[in-house]
Amino acid sequence: MSKPKSIANFLTILTDLHNELDNAYWEASCLEHKDILYNIIDIIRIEAAELNKLSVQDHHYPYEPITQEVKDLKERLKFLHKNMGKYVSRSKTAQNLEQLLPKISENGL
Repeated sequence: MSKPKSIANFLTILTDLHNELDNAYWEASCLEHKDILYNIIDIIRIEAAELNKLSVQDHHYPYEPITQEVKDLKERLKFLHKNMGKYVSRSKTAQNLEQLLPKISENGL
């Protein structure tokens, strides 16, 4: 098992993921798809907000989930990954998400 990445690295990945999911949200034409994407975005936003409350001097420590909601994130991201063609309509956004999703798993979730 690989060593968890630092909080700083995980925050960077969360920010990138948040941005791509935000793109997917605005590109979605169906409310059901927007709801699914928004739920994931909201979990990421809450976790990132809590991580940003930590001192910058602590950002070198290994990442560990802080909020209860983030425990659902892994399953929601797996679901999104399996259904990418249905929920992410723009190919460039889907391609970017395909590259980011494995990084989340590698870095602590």
